[in-house]
Amino acid sequence: MVDNMRLQKKKPLSITILTGTLNPDLETFRLMLEAIKKQRYKGKVRTIIVDGGTTNGGIALAKKYGCIVRVFPNDVNEGTDRLFPSKKLMTGDIVLNLESDNILPDRDFLTQLIEPFEDEEIFATFPMHNTYTKNMHMLTRYTALMGSPDPTLFYLGKSDKVPVFQERYDKGTIVREEKRYYKVKFTKDTLPTVGDNGFAVRAHIFKGLLHKNEVFYHTDAYMKLLSKGVDTYGVTKNAIIHITKPG
Repeated sequence: MVDNMRLQKKKPLSITILTGTLNPDLETFRLMLEAIKKQRYKGKVRTIIVDGGTTNGGIALAKKYGCIVRVFPNDVNEGTDRLFPSKKLMTGDIVLNLESDNILPDRDFLTQLIEPFEDEEIFATFPMHNTYTKNMHMLTRYTALMGSPDPTLFYLGKSDKVPVFQERYDKGTIVREEKRYYKVKFTKDTLPTVGDNGFAVRAHIFKGLLHKNEVFYHTDAYMKLLSKGVDTYGVTKNAIIHITKPG
């Protein structure tokens, strides 16, 4: 008798998209939410907004798109201390850290970002490039070309992304190259600034990084994980849009 269990496909991983907001640019935020809505990912996707007291209509916009919204009035710390109180809302297999100025550029972004998790050694994934469209602000296009909105990170080689014209990922140690991603190990000397702008992580690991009365800083959190041997990432051969505008 054929073992029917072996013929069953694995259930797609469920995703909790986590976004911190405080009076976001409404047009950019709408583009971000619309891009999520258009994804062809086959698993369950839910979006949680942890808001610091938005007054410009951003909360109503998020609810219009079916987001779960939790408001922390007068919290201006970019959501870093809103996360522990929101742990119970993170019910998916994967937590995707997506900022309100991040736009998924195509309908298969989530599918490709989640693919590396088929390898159980990989605990987190992120895209190797930033990208843009021709009508976007020159700063968005420029920083995508560099691979980072921060010149210091670029010149120190600490951006997790590589320049858009660079076809091969060259940070950390490449363990294996697949058709749509790299399996990469980092050390404390080679770890770039991971943890933000389209960064996906296994939910049980992410929630383990959140502690009561402790502000969460992604740059520190993933460095601490290295000391525990958690060092293997999937770097996907795709891109995310990170909007950069004059302040």
